[in-house]
Amino acid sequence: MLLKLEDQVSKETHRREESDSIWEAQCTLTLWLAQLVLIPFDLAVVDSSITAQTTSGRSWPPIVTKVMNLYKGHLSSPGSIRDMAALLLGRLLTRPDLQPALEDFLAWARTALHSEGAQAHFLVPGVTYALAAIFSTGQRKQLLPFASQMWTDAAQLLNSRSAASSVVARKYATKLVQRIGLTFLPATAAAWRYQQTSVSINESLSSINSNKPAAEAAPAESPPQPSLSQPKPEASDGSCSSNTAAGAVQQHQSYQSLAAHGMTNDESARPALQPSPLVNASPVTSPTPKAHMHASDRPPVGATNAPHSFHVADAASCQPGSSVPPAWNNTACNRQMPGAEDPAAGAAEGSHESVVDGGGSSADGDCDDDIPEEIEEVVGVLLTGLQDKDTVVRWSAAKGLGRITSRLPQELGDDVVGSVLELFSPSESDTAWHGGCLALAELARRGLLLPSRLQHVAPLVAEALQYDVRRGPHSVGAHVRDAAAYVCWAFARAYTAADLAHSISVLAPALLVTACYDREVNCRRAASAAYQESVGRQGNVPHGIDILTTADYFTLSSRSQAYLIVAPFIAQFPEYKQGLADHLLSVKLRHWERSLRELTSKALAALVPTNPSFFLTTAVDALLPLCLDPVLEVRHGAALGLGELTLALYSHGQPLGSGRQAAVAAVVPAVEKARLYRGKGGELMRGAVCRLVECIALAKLPLTGPQHKQLHASIDENLRHPTASIQTAACSALAAFAAAYVPHGDADSVQRTSDRYLGLLTDPNVAARRGAAAALGALPSWLLKPLSRQVLAGLACATEVEDDPDDRDAETRVAAVKALAAVAQHLFNQASAATDPATTTPAQGQAAADSTAGDSACADSARHESAAGGLAADPAAAALVREHVLGALLAAVEDYSTDNRGDVGSWVREAAMLALPEALTLLCHLDPEGLQVHAEEQAHLTQQLIQALLKQAVERIARLRETALDQLRSIVTHHHHVLPAIPALEQLQAATARQHAEPAALSDADQGLLGIVALLEVPQYREAVLEGVVASIGGLDASLSKEASAALLTTLNALPPPGKIKRNHLLNSVAGVLTRLWGRHARSPRLATPILRTTEVLLSHTELLISADIDKGLAGSLLELTRGECQQCKDVPRLCAAVLVLCQLVVCAKPVGSSALQVLLSLTVNRYPKVRKQAAEQLYVQLMTVEEMGLYDEDCLEAAYDVLTEVAWDGPVEQVKTARAQLLQIFKLDALDCRSSTAAAELQQSRQVGSKRADENASYQALINDGSRL
Repeated sequence: MLLKLEDQVSKETHRREESDSIWEAQCTLTLWLAQLVLIPFDLAVVDSSITAQTTSGRSWPPIVTKVMNLYKGHLSSPGSIRDMAALLLGRLLTRPDLQPALEDFLAWARTALHSEGAQAHFLVPGVTYALAAIFSTGQRKQLLPFASQMWTDAAQLLNSRSAASSVVARKYATKLVQRIGLTFLPATAAAWRYQQTSVSINESLSSINSNKPAAEAAPAESPPQPSLSQPKPEASDGSCSSNTAAGAVQQHQSYQSLAAHGMTNDESARPALQPSPLVNASPVTSPTPKAHMHASDRPPVGATNAPHSFHVADAASCQPGSSVPPAWNNTACNRQMPGAEDPAAGAAEGSHESVVDGGGSSADGDCDDDIPEEIEEVVGVLLTGLQDKDTVVRWSAAKGLGRITSRLPQELGDDVVGSVLELFSPSESDTAWHGGCLALAELARRGLLLPSRLQHVAPLVAEALQYDVRRGPHSVGAHVRDAAAYVCWAFARAYTAADLAHSISVLAPALLVTACYDREVNCRRAASAAYQESVGRQGNVPHGIDILTTADYFTLSSRSQAYLIVAPFIAQFPEYKQGLADHLLSVKLRHWERSLRELTSKALAALVPTNPSFFLTTAVDALLPLCLDPVLEVRHGAALGLGELTLALYSHGQPLGSGRQAAVAAVVPAVEKARLYRGKGGELMRGAVCRLVECIALAKLPLTGPQHKQLHASIDENLRHPTASIQTAACSALAAFAAAYVPHGDADSVQRTSDRYLGLLTDPNVAARRGAAAALGALPSWLLKPLSRQVLAGLACATEVEDDPDDRDAETRVAAVKALAAVAQHLFNQASAATDPATTTPAQGQAAADSTAGDSACADSARHESAAGGLAADPAAAALVREHVLGALLAAVEDYSTDNRGDVGSWVREAAMLALPEALTLLCHLDPEGLQVHAEEQAHLTQQLIQALLKQAVERIARLRETALDQLRSIVTHHHHVLPAIPALEQLQAATARQHAEPAALSDADQGLLGIVALLEVPQYREAVLEGVVASIGGLDASLSKEASAALLTTLNALPPPGKIKRNHLLNSVAGVLTRLWGRHARSPRLATPILRTTEVLLSHTELLISADIDKGLAGSLLELTRGECQQCKDVPRLCAAVLVLCQLVVCAKPVGSSALQVLLSLTVNRYPKVRKQAAEQLYVQLMTVEEMGLYDEDCLEAAYDVLTEVAWDGPVEQVKTARAQLLQIFKLDALDCRSSTAAAELQQSRQVGSKRADENASYQALINDGSRL
């Protein structure tokens, strides 16, 4: 294999010249070659180009030159081959027998680093990475002569323009700087570093369980998770490296260290923090295997950490030049712990002690050699790299700083730690905080952050966990908080419980605050993982196991769940409740995001049961002055929080004192007096004040007369606001306000309601109309009872589409439909009035919410039975419902109005569908005796309701289909009183039954499409179902059109051959219904094109035109309707659909077939080229079918084929008209103008108008003519 090395390189070179798209093969070959160059033999042995006559001017084999030249070119590649080339060159050039080649490459690299031009953008990062690989792989004594000069070049590179514009160049330059710094320093591990190699988790669990009852056993042990951040022991010089390769070929003893050459990606991103098991069966840390260590991080012989023991390196047993068998590496340098006669015995007991050796000046201690001057500059560069704008550079600098510090004396190492801590300053940028966190984690992992520093570091890390800086409309700091959680995770793994005891009391509450209340899900999960690591490894975290069962990786994924469920559970523990409350009050309640402030206010209310005295006094007193704060976010959050706290305290039996009640009631007048409704953020304050008023009313705070009027006026003003969210909040506030402060039976209040809200239903301001309709639906029943007829009539009129297009407002009609249904229930349904939102206390509402939990079907059934049981017969009320409610709702289901937003009528239709079943139920229970008297009318209403829902269940909007299907299922399942009046009940139940086939492929509504279309067989439902199917077939959704067409054809062709007569009867009936539907919606912008497409589907896929049982006049009717759609039509899709229908009618017998051909030929000269081309192409295809039927002779058809294929029908109109004339002559037809009938009608109409005396000022043109005569 080795003899074929040169051949493989040659093939790779040839492939590279052929194509650059085989980068996978290039990377694979390069990686293979990087392994082969580690052979412990002279490369001249495997170089087949060397012969007895070969002479070389260089001191290295020719194959080395070929590899160098080839992969120098790859260093300028922008792809992955660049990294592989750098790896290969790093391993090749650090061989001890290739020192001259290394010098040659370094000289070339120095020149390449200073290159300029377009190629330098890719070459400089590649060369830098190759140099970093060389200094990472090579031996110190081999690279030290070049270190000073390469340091100068690296420093210049970092200050160059190429590095400033390239993050890759800065990253690789940072790697090179740290590797050069490591070369300057002897490869000795600092004896002063903190070392902890194992901790018994059994002892941690025993400390946790010691405070629990004996019945609470520890969780079952599970296999240990791999250590993700285990500190790596530092590298040693080559004198103590492995000699496993030396025994192979003794004459090459200088190559014995090459067998240990390997490389790992030191700059890989840190692993994501995932939950790890709380219990491990073995010690929680394990020494890093030497086979996976980097060469520069490989520890001296004897310095490797042994499992189950605490030790420091003993330099006396590991002098340079000593030969230690590999099997001794784990025990040769272990030092027995004081007080323990056997190190293994101490480890078996799981001791938590650690050793910090601060003395000694041996090879592993603080050496007396002077630290090179360049080290200070290297550390400065790395500290600057911690503040780089890109994360990969900061991460590389942090790891480099940890490696450099591990080889410094304790005094200098402490200076480095102090410099890192200086980055945690309020004046520093977010990048500096992030880099500082990464550096702290690296220093802690390597034992370079001594326990004496933890009491100063812990508050800084806790502050970093809350880091969030506002920048314009957003904030930065998520990366800092995530890195701070990583620091806590590293601390938990690096220190014993005794050393971290003081810091854990600071970090644990901060971690839980971040885990519960952070805005970003990755930060919440990172904090949870760090807390879990602390609980599992430290064992002294209060209530750790209890909290982890609730605050885990998955429960914290939802922000609302973390705020409203997890956080209140944690707040039950006294160690954490104050920190959670303070964070909400001081940080989250003034957050820049509106939705987070709203959620924070609810979270504050959820914390009230855990500390009511704090919220009753301190929190309320703090929020009251903030409601008028100049900063919008502060006053908005304070108003929301104050309202929620007031209501929560009242709900939990802790009402505010009289002084605070007066202060809270005075907030709304103070906000209006300060004119905070105006300017920036006025809409936010309106919504917050509405919620505050609602909470004040629900908490029944006493109001003075002026306050009562001012709060009511504020609600009315917000009801007129055009913003939907403000009107919704105002309606909720009005419902609570009326229930709390408007006295029962007050005639003045009834009159004011009539004048104020009923009058606004006809106001020219659409926002006022919308707010008035919503307000009527929110008022309590006893206030509307005297005005029941006026209110229902006014709301019914508001559901109608306005005549003036400028006055139309879909939102007003939606609000009127919802209010109409709500008012009817409030007025006439006693069970509904008992649970009226306006008269329900918070405790009752919570109880009702709890009682409705469970199975949805059972809950719906119970609700309908409860409603039925609470109703009393009232024929007068039934008449009102029948006259104003049901009629308006049925009309609203037919609202297909559109505007520039699209089908806005769908909002009205959806609201009406949701209200119709309850309204019908209400009617049946209000007049049970009248069911016999008005049985026919009742059946008609029920049939109309079912027809309306069936039509919507097969129309084009998926949301409406699902809503209609749900309402149909509710009717046939729960509304038993209307079942006798439903036609074909069994078929309807079968059609609406839930389908379970392929749930992932189709939605529930799409699966029910076929069943509902099958109801075409029911005469009472045929027209409604067909109209809905027509809309779906002609819609823009191609998949829905295909499914609807298939469902229609399946229904029409489903009967077996014995049922052919019945099938033809159904087909004839469907065609008749389609014709009537077309007549009603002729030239309709909504249904004209869908009807044409549906007609084409029926004509092309059924026996509609050829069956003897079909109405013979059907073809003529379809032709006249199609001709009418083509006249004066400017809709291209409609004309193209008409072409398809006409082509199907061409095959009919004369005169229908010839007339259809005549109309079709008239479309070949249409004004639109697309229509002309479509007509010609479809005519050509249809004539081929006519040829098989023998309707025209072959000569005529051949001539027509020639004309149709030779003319460009989307070309000039004159050429097209000539071709059309030839076709008319071929088929012996007269020219037909589709506009002729319309023109004649218009001419006749103009004559009738002209017979009357015209007003000379009737038009603007008449005025212009008068002006021209002056």
